[in-house]
Amino acid sequence: MYIFMYLIYILSAASFIGLALLGLGGMAGPHGYFGMNHPTFALLVSVIFLAAEVLVMFFFVGTGISIKEYVRDHPDADPELHRRSIAIKRVLYPPTLYVTMMVMLTFILGGAVDRKLLSHWWHLAAWVMSMWLFIRAAKVQHQSLAENTAIILEMVGFQARPEKDAPS
Repeated sequence: MYIFMYLIYILSAASFIGLALLGLGGMAGPHGYFGMNHPTFALLVSVIFLAAEVLVMFFFVGTGISIKEYVRDHPDADPELHRRSIAIKRVLYPPTLYVTMMVMLTFILGGAVDRKLLSHWWHLAAWVMSMWLFIRAAKVQHQSLAENTAIILEMVGFQARPEKDAPS
């Protein structure tokens, strides 16, 4: 479980850095990125971004199924665990979907700008919106990963250590 979570964070960080470089580089004018031109680097960043988002979705689908089966197979398990898992997904999926659609739209608009079918301002506006949605989705994803991990730890009987009282 933790390997997937770390991979999500690594791919998300790489995506954010790549998207930032693309946007800032696009405003600065044509130049290369690590030996690649703007469209090629955009394709690479988009693939990394999609891998991160798909991993997020399937991580929560997979852990949700595991929680559901655990509750079903263990009569003493609290059914609230499964309900909490579903509630997390209801919060997580919309921003994850929105940012995915916006990043892909930005990539597509870049092609239209490259072919001189659209003003570069549309592409820039889509990039700004993508970055805002990315930050918003990253916050929701981080919180969802933390809550989901707490459910799984609770499910397997791990009790967090109580915090020590502060001295008076």
